[in-house]
Amino acid sequence: MKTRTIVSVLFALFSIGYSYAQMPNIASLMANKVDPSIVPEAYIFSWKYVMEIQSEGKTMNAEYLIEKDAPYIGMRMNQAGNQMMMVMDTQNKLNIGTIGQGAQKMAMAAKSPDYVADAEKQNADKKYTFKTLPEKTILGYKCKGVEATDANTTMVFYYTNEAPVSFAELFKSSLATAKIPDAFSSYFKTGEKPLMLSVEMTDKSNGKKTSLKCLSLEKEAFTFKKSEYRFM
Repeated sequence: MKTRTIVSVLFALFSIGYSYAQMPNIASLMANKVDPSIVPEAYIFSWKYVMEIQSEGKTMNAEYLIEKDAPYIGMRMNQAGNQMMMVMDTQNKLNIGTIGQGAQKMAMAAKSPDYVADAEKQNADKKYTFKTLPEKTILGYKCKGVEATDANTTMVFYYTNEAPVSFAELFKSSLATAKIPDAFSSYFKTGEKPLMLSVEMTDKSNGKKTSLKCLSLEKEAFTFKKSEYRFM
């Protein structure tokens, strides 16, 4: 895996977690709206991953829904009594945003961006150095730690290869042709499906920190059914 690709995947995961905390972004969905006929009839989930997001003195939690080896994830939030959900489907390149409950459930489908490609563009001129951190245990999983640093940013992340699910399938197409250099082979090995459990990014210019932390990972069955929503 190319070093820049590795960093881009990390930034893609980071940006997805942060931006989804403010979802659904109606303006973005409207700008890239697609015909709902291309949306699959159902998305099946078996696991729930609860993430704590801290940024600019604010803390919020987001629930990620995961199915093992599936090229999609879901995210649920409740804001002001409104149940919201987003499904990101990288195989079909779709984002489906929903809001409401019962007979009032509405949805909108939009073309999704290429998160890894966008992150690579943003990091094209950046040069990172990496440092292995001491292993730690998070939620009962043995985690490896890595610090990635460039001139402006320091990012510390911990991931495990022991979890029953991961987000790896989301970026499978981006990583399929990536080559892992010898210097980085100790971090990500071919065939592994790491799950990020902690990420902290620090802006060196002002010391501001933004962090994502997994609070829990547990089984929870849920099925998103297209027929239950009125598409806009």
